[in-house]
Amino acid sequence: MVMKRPIARVGMLALGSMGGPIAANVARKGFEVFAFDPRAEALAAAAEDGIVGCAGPAEVAQRTDVTLAIPYDYAQVERSALGPSGLLEGWTEPNMLVMMSTVGPEAARDLGRQLAERGHRLVDAPVSGGHPGATAGTLTLMVGATNDDLERCRPVLQAFAKNVFHVGTDAGAGQAAKLVNQLLVVAHHVSMAEALNLAAGSGCDLRQIYDIVTNSVGNSHVFSARTPAVLDRSFKTGGSLNILVKDARLVLEAGKAAGTPLPLAAMAAQVFEMAKAMGLGDEDDAAIAKVYERIGGRELD
Repeated sequence: MVMKRPIARVGMLALGSMGGPIAANVARKGFEVFAFDPRAEALAAAAEDGIVGCAGPAEVAQRTDVTLAIPYDYAQVERSALGPSGLLEGWTEPNMLVMMSTVGPEAARDLGRQLAERGHRLVDAPVSGGHPGATAGTLTLMVGATNDDLERCRPVLQAFAKNVFHVGTDAGAGQAAKLVNQLLVVAHHVSMAEALNLAAGSGCDLRQIYDIVTNSVGNSHVFSARTPAVLDRSFKTGGSLNILVKDARLVLEAGKAAGTPLPLAAMAAQVFEMAKAMGLGDEDDAAIAKVYERIGGRELD
């Protein structure tokens, strides 16, 4: 059983565009934060927010009451938790991992089982809101965990999340809810790019189309937030295209596991696969519009 003392020391694994701001917000709420990231520059930046850098996940585990983790994918999560110099090597008593990465339900259940076998707990808590939400402390969490585990870590979660939805008592429940959201996120990105391509091909003023759509029922958060980055040619949004490629694949896997046909998601996923094949994976997610620029032979500006 996880110890019941109040959480004072919080670990953080991965200080990227989401993890860095999350850790900073936790530190601002008065928690001691100990972090690991393989990039020295990320640890140096975190130190400016009072975050203590560690040599690896094991040291983070040794110095904290709970660990938050938001690596890119399950392979990185698993390595950080179960691999050499991972959390398991540092924990000397029952402890808790809050996994905020999007990895899919089965991976979350598998990790939960492996931790439970060693006396530890997993809180499955994928996040939505991107870099802006992480910075503002307004993220949304979809949590699969027991009531006791959620309540124990809730003060930490509320340091960076505006909405905490308890969607189930088992690991995997949070992932299932997150992938419903990600289906829409992936589809909306493709819809945004396709709509702009239609507008350009029809001779419309794209900035006027932006004003029309954002004041009409066809609007979406993705359209309103991503279109300006397409029109100004920066394509900078703080969201990773490669992450949406990963998430699109996870959505399709979830549909297969549930026996649920996802024709729209499958088509949208293929557009993201095209973007990755075109070498756009390392760009921000608004670069999905470049697929349609190449198809249409014109810039969307």
